[in-house]
Amino acid sequence: MAWELSLLHWFESIHTPVLDTIMKAITLLGNAGIFWILLTVAFLCFKQTRRCGLAMALSLVFSLIFTNIIIKPLVMRPRPFWIDPSFNLLVTAPTDFHFHQVIHQHLLPELLHV
Repeated sequence: MAWELSLLHWFESIHTPVLDTIMKAITLLGNAGIFWILLTVAFLCFKQTRRCGLAMALSLVFSLIFTNIIIKPLVMRPRPFWIDPSFNLLVTAPTDFHFHQVIHQHLLPELLHV
């Protein structure tokens, strides 16, 4: 985890008011999967993208079940700012465990061949 902390401290060293505003907006889109949920709803609204929207919806449900309910409690990977409290967070600190979520973005749609 040492290299991760070094990388995160490097990212933290490039703070500017403009970048901070952009990163806050991007982070807020990721909260509770808002971006993915809105994108899924948009795909479900149109007949020509509905099949992909259904695959996306299934991916979100599987991601919620496997990542948030099963894997996070099993792995219990601490967030970097829990280990090194010197980080200056731009947003409210998440309280759950850290886990990179890729299943709803890549894995399940690939498995479904959408």
